[in-house]
Amino acid sequence: MENGLSQSSVKCVLVDERGVMWIGTRFGLNRFDREKITVYQEERENPNSLPYNDIVF
Repeated sequence: MENGLSQSSVKCVLVDERGVMWIGTRFGLNRFDREKITVYQEERENPNSLPYNDIVF
């Protein structure tokens, strides 16, 4: 998980039309663009963040 996914247990995976892999976990949404993983998580003070961390498609 260090420098990787927000959690080791994956709940769902989706590959979009650009080849970006979206990975849902209990602790956020992970975006893998073939170079790096970006983690999106709930930020209570940020109204533009995820509304919660448990991601299921």
